[in-house]
Amino acid sequence: MVGPVNEVSMDGAYNDADNTDYAKKEDKQFHYTGLQGAPGRFLYERTPQGVEVTDRHTGEVLIASPYKVGKYKIILDDKTHYFTEQDIDNYLKRKHLDHLPQHIKNRRNNVEASIFQLSYHTRNGKTRYRGQLPHQLWAICRGLWMNLIRIKNYLDLPVQVPA
Repeated sequence: MVGPVNEVSMDGAYNDADNTDYAKKEDKQFHYTGLQGAPGRFLYERTPQGVEVTDRHTGEVLIASPYKVGKYKIILDDKTHYFTEQDIDNYLKRKHLDHLPQHIKNRRNNVEASIFQLSYHTRNGKTRYRGQLPHQLWAICRGLWMNLIRIKNYLDLPVQVPA
């Protein structure tokens, strides 16, 4: 038991409406460390006049007009550009990510590295065992070993070599 969890660091793949709603409802701070996709063309800012939109390419600043609930539009270069509340929220999350202190960015759960370490000693993705139970036991033992090594490194314990 580690006590109450108020901050969670996670991969950007978990950035969705359900997790955002959960974080707000439970009063938790979610730190996404790597959002999917490229940054959008526009910067968004909520102002008393409405949603202020800045074009990254030209630097032009416009006030968006709402046309449906949660949906906005701007006219730029004789083209209509549409965006939603989700687009604004994603921009704000990306902006928050850019300003995170380095020690929080370093807390990222490195799931990809764990999967790599789990499968590194296989041959073409296959283990040396037959049957589901031996495969599951191998994966559990391998995962336990990786976590024990991480705990040892975190605690900065010296390596004990038997005599």
